[in-house]
Amino acid sequence: MKTRRTPWRARLQIVWWRHGGAGTALLVALLVVAGLLTWMLQQADAALAQTQQALAHGQSRTPVDTPPAEDHDENTRLAALQAVLVASPPPDEVVRHMAELAQRAGIAWAQGEYRAQWHADTQTTQWQVTQPALASYPQLRQLIDAVLRAHPNVSLDHMAVQRDDAAQSQAKVRLRWSIWTRGAAAPR
Repeated sequence: MKTRRTPWRARLQIVWWRHGGAGTALLVALLVVAGLLTWMLQQADAALAQTQQALAHGQSRTPVDTPPAEDHDENTRLAALQAVLVASPPPDEVVRHMAELAQRAGIAWAQGEYRAQWHADTQTTQWQVTQPALASYPQLRQLIDAVLRAHPNVSLDHMAVQRDDAAQSQAKVRLRWSIWTRGAAAPR
């Protein structure tokens, strides 16, 4: 009495006989990957169609009339800037606080270079502080984050990091900060 085999089972046995177990396993893996790719492509097509539909819906809406920009907007922004600068401490206190933050972060803070520049259009003074230091990347990130959070009138304009060897944990860092103040620079 012969049992009847299903066609797929017979084909699988032929593949097994011709290519062995490894070839059969590879074929099954390829079929599974092909099925997954087909499913992923269908999902991507559905997402693309949904995005295109949302874009078409957004473009079909009538544009909202925006009022033209006026001079009082510029004056409002300048007033907001001046309000921040009035509430900010003087540059020497900011630099002192930056040195304290560097010390807390464990950064070797060297003597820096200072330069003041008057900006007549905004009635502000930009104090540029170029600060060399020796720090690791996490220490540097902690310092930058702490300074920028503590002082809204400070910006980090430039940062140069140099390591002589990839195994060094500390890097030579050169930071250029700008401390913005209200009014003309006092001679120092």
